[in-house]
Amino acid sequence: MQDITNEIKEILMNKDEKINIVHQKRRAVINEMAALERNVLDEEYIRIASMPRKNVEYYSVGLLRDDRDLYHILVESKEQIKERKTVLRTMLWRLADEEDMINRIWVCFMSLEGLEFSILNQLYVEKKPYKQVENESGLSHMPFEQKRKNAILHIRQKYLSNKTLIDIFNVSKRMKQEI
Repeated sequence: MQDITNEIKEILMNKDEKINIVHQKRRAVINEMAALERNVLDEEYIRIASMPRKNVEYYSVGLLRDDRDLYHILVESKEQIKERKTVLRTMLWRLADEEDMINRIWVCFMSLEGLEFSILNQLYVEKKPYKQVENESGLSHMPFEQKRKNAILHIRQKYLSNKTLIDIFNVSKRMKQEI
């Protein structure tokens, strides 16, 4: 439970920064994928691979072994590129999952009502001092801390539920209308 609780607090405090980092990483991965497509094999590598064996021995790059020819090098290079593309696609999926987690936690937070929302918003989003928020709430320490813990627990429960983001947010809207 503690892991998701810390993640909730971290996202509430730094949502925009975390989303920006995910977007920067995604752009970097997409750029790398595009570069792979453009430069499947760079010209220098092909030039070295196509040299006669006796010249390669003097070219100290460590790319060739005695038992390989150009065909084997090209096949191996294609396999390395294919593997790299698989890694990059996996990275894109993980970044998408990370962004979904951030957005889901934020929607769960936004679905809170009243004092629960106010306390977490002031503590983590606005980053006001704990004592100041506690004093402004009008609650003594124990009820204030219980309200804060319950708000985090409600976010956690909604986050772990099978509900869609729209359902999470609509449930809080329906509760508001019934009151």
